Amino acid sequence: MWTVNLLPAVLPGCLVHGDPLMPCCIFLPLQNPLPTFVDQQNQPTGIWTATFLCLLHGTVCVCRSDQVHSEIAPADPDQRNYPFWEIVCECGHENCETRHTIYTGGMENPTEITTRILKMNPTIPCGSHNLVWQREKMVLKQIL
Repeated sequence: MWTVNLLPAVLPGCLVHGDPLMPCCIFLPLQNPLPTFVDQQNQPTGIWTATFLCLLHGTVCVCRSDQVHSEIAPADPDQRNYPFWEIVCECGHENCETRHTIYTGGMENPTEITTRILKMNPTIPCGSHNLVWQREKMVLKQIL
């Protein structure tokens, strides 16, 4: 019997080989609900906005939690691990140093991801300019 593996994913808006039936997707890690307390003043809402980067095309998108959909994950055993990365970086523009958090998915190691980002130079707005990427101002963390 054939089973379908559905995982939460974000669609950054780019297409694999230009095929509208094959959009790129970034698979998200499964959520572990955090405990809440009755007298906690700010209860979590589950609503968020985050910036995502497609490592294949350099496409950047800002998505809300309500834009996450279940997508069919590849059935290939070699592709069942879907690393999810948090990239925290500071803008290298003169006197800026604004911190950004960007999320991506991919099998690469942190050095390969950093090299690919610097080569693609994806456009992310940062105040009145675009984010200036610098290797020494990027920290990648894999989220399990």
